[in-house]
Amino acid sequence: MIRSKISPLWVQNKMKFNYLLIVAFFLFCSSFSYAGVDDNLNFGSAILQQKFVEYESKHSECISKSQSETLSKSLIGKLKQLPNVAAEGLGYLNQSAIRECSQPEYSELMRILLVLEVSNETTKKPNHISKQILTMKKLMFSVVDLNIEKKYHELPKSIKYELRSIELLKKPFNLIDAYERAWN
Repeated sequence: MIRSKISPLWVQNKMKFNYLLIVAFFLFCSSFSYAGVDDNLNFGSAILQQKFVEYESKHSECISKSQSETLSKSLIGKLKQLPNVAAEGLGYLNQSAIRECSQPEYSELMRILLVLEVSNETTKKPNHISKQILTMKKLMFSVVDLNIEKKYHELPKSIKYELRSIELLKKPFNLIDAYERAWN
């Protein structure tokens, strides 16, 4: 009789022990999982910084290239034949050419930025990486870009066609020089 009373109690304690052991195991494993997430986020943060530096270097190189590339007299003559509003398109095309010049650095930076942002969302709390991502976005994307693009898209189709048909406008060029020589 004593044995039957001890046996269920022993089984019950063993079940509690097994339950606690399983819970402890999952807590232990999840702590490694969170450590892995933090390690990945810190790695991603460092890579994002590196990719930003690489992009900035290439972007600066492309801007320098644009400042030294003046358009030929014959090309300026073609631009003079277009109305003054074509200057809006010229700015957009120059910006696009500089962006294209800074490939693949631009694409790599955007890829890491998005991957890190999605990975960081798993933490569900603001942290230094959230601030880094927001800062990068503010540096990379400005309202000015949207204004220039809007003005380009508002141009008549014929002017956009004429500008896009000029191959040299697909490479970085000195925008200020081109504008002053064509429309001033």
